[in-house]
Amino acid sequence: MAPMREAVETANAAAPGAHYSQGVRAGDRIWTAGAVGVDPQSGEVVSGGLEPQIRCAIENVAATLRAAGSDLDQVVKTTCFVTRREDFAQLDPIYSEYFPSSPPARTTIVCGLVREEFLFEIEAVAVVPD
Repeated sequence: MAPMREAVETANAAAPGAHYSQGVRAGDRIWTAGAVGVDPQSGEVVSGGLEPQIRCAIENVAATLRAAGSDLDQVVKTTCFVTRREDFAQLDPIYSEYFPSSPPARTTIVCGLVREEFLFEIEAVAVVPD
């Protein structure tokens, strides 16, 4: 029998900007949608540049994971998106604060994002502990 699939929604993470779920849980796994630096309360992109956007986006992923019964320490894989190659130097130290030991596998892609004001996006796959 295939694992049960359920959409994950939480007011503690930024609301989806289009037709998608913040996350989807199937069995003991959760996949998050790409999260950006949008404040969950105001719905606005956080100000201050790349660092606040990275922190807000990771916090949005963490909130989605918690809503599904998991957390950042259960992440097995992330994909990060930055808009400029040189942004990687700023990303890595901040990322390591959130994943200090035994970090998940990661892919980082330099690309354009859906809205020009978005400087960073992250998605994650995590396990949900028993």
